[in-house]
Amino acid sequence: RKKMGVDLRGALVILDEAHNIEDVSRDAASVDVNLMDLQYAVDQLEVHGGHEPALEAVHASLSALLQWLSSVLPSLKPCSGTSANAIKCWNGKEFARMLETESVGLTADSVGKLSSIVEEFMKDVGEEGGED
Repeated sequence: RKKMGVDLRGALVILDEAHNIEDVSRDAASVDVNLMDLQYAVDQLEVHGGHEPALEAVHASLSALLQWLSSVLPSLKPCSGTSANAIKCWNGKEFARMLETESVGLTADSVGKLSSIVEEFMKDVGEEGGED
């Protein structure tokens, strides 16, 4: 809502098809990421982000996440009720705890900072692109 400039303070919200809100909310807050996607992001940051010191933290964090996931991948078992491509499913709290305690070092605070860095960079890139 914040990014779209929607302010719901004092508003009455009526949900049509409210029985779907749980699934829609879960889908909106979920992400499927594979190692190839992470490797591509790391590679792109090496190629295009090298001249942007602010992106060094993003590169370091994604590299640490990729390395950690690659190390645990062989020990993972398929999770029940998922697609054949899913190797392991974590709930948000479980995954956040693992990211903090394993060698990745990502916390809610650091993810927020990294997100801000990326948002600011994307905004700057968009402004530069509009000048041409």
